[in-house]
Amino acid sequence: MSQFPGTEVANASSIIYKEEMFSLSLDFKKGATNYIHAITIRKHGKDFGVVKSLQLSAGEKIYGPVKSFLKSVDNNLYLFYYKETGEDKMQLLVSKVNPENLQLSETVSLQDIQPNGKHMGFYNRSVTNDENNSLLKSFYGDGPKYLYKTFFFELSPDGSKVLLVWTTGWDNQVFYSILNKDMTKIRSGDIKLPGDDRVALGSSCIDNSGNSYLVYHYSNKKQDIAGLFAIDRSGKTNVNQIAIPEAEVSSAFARIKQGDDMIFLTGTYKQNSYNLSGVFKQQFDPAA
Repeated sequence: MSQFPGTEVANASSIIYKEEMFSLSLDFKKGATNYIHAITIRKHGKDFGVVKSLQLSAGEKIYGPVKSFLKSVDNNLYLFYYKETGEDKMQLLVSKVNPENLQLSETVSLQDIQPNGKHMGFYNRSVTNDENNSLLKSFYGDGPKYLYKTFFFELSPDGSKVLLVWTTGWDNQVFYSILNKDMTKIRSGDIKLPGDDRVALGSSCIDNSGNSYLVYHYSNKKQDIAGLFAIDRSGKTNVNQIAIPEAEVSSAFARIKQGDDMIFLTGTYKQNSYNLSGVFKQQFDPAA
């Protein structure tokens, strides 16, 4: 049964866990500007029919404004969801899901988020319904200048660490959490990336030691800047940037070289509206 009169229901995420499918549906308040929703989790049989269903929200227990999702980490199934804690304030929460009866373990807070209220409003009006909470900033645009990924869930190469990153996509403020694989929190915080307020966060990654890397790019007069923002395991930050003169960065990524203490910043750029013109690549020492 719908949680709200006149609601809109959307499938938020689905996942195959131990050869069984689980899904979420979000029950939105119709016409709501902040996307408050109720959550229902479902377990599906081999014919994809629902064999068990549990509404996780009742009465005042409603969530949002960011969409909830399911993830499997270290052979466990988890529900990640957001809850408002005040005006322009929310928390990212996680609970382990019992795959037999869908009951949740005790809720753990992973991240406190306090975005710019105006930019949060822009986010709610432009976010898409994909698992990355991407933003569509132009109906006629293509590439990272127009479609911004705003949520990142990254595992270290050995699976021992987790990096969570969230941004509204309308400014350079970024919220992050570093977790162990059992979802216990190592550290969380927020940073502001270099550049103007229209920074595109391209990718993120974390190494086995818990050092984290955020890749961003933005326009600066007649050149584009691609940058690597590093957060080491103690919380110390460091920035490295590459200038691409008279060109537009199309994509930018960070890659950790396994078995070596080096990281690569790489990507593509174009010098006209349609065709890629070249690639860039630079190697960095994370300890530098």
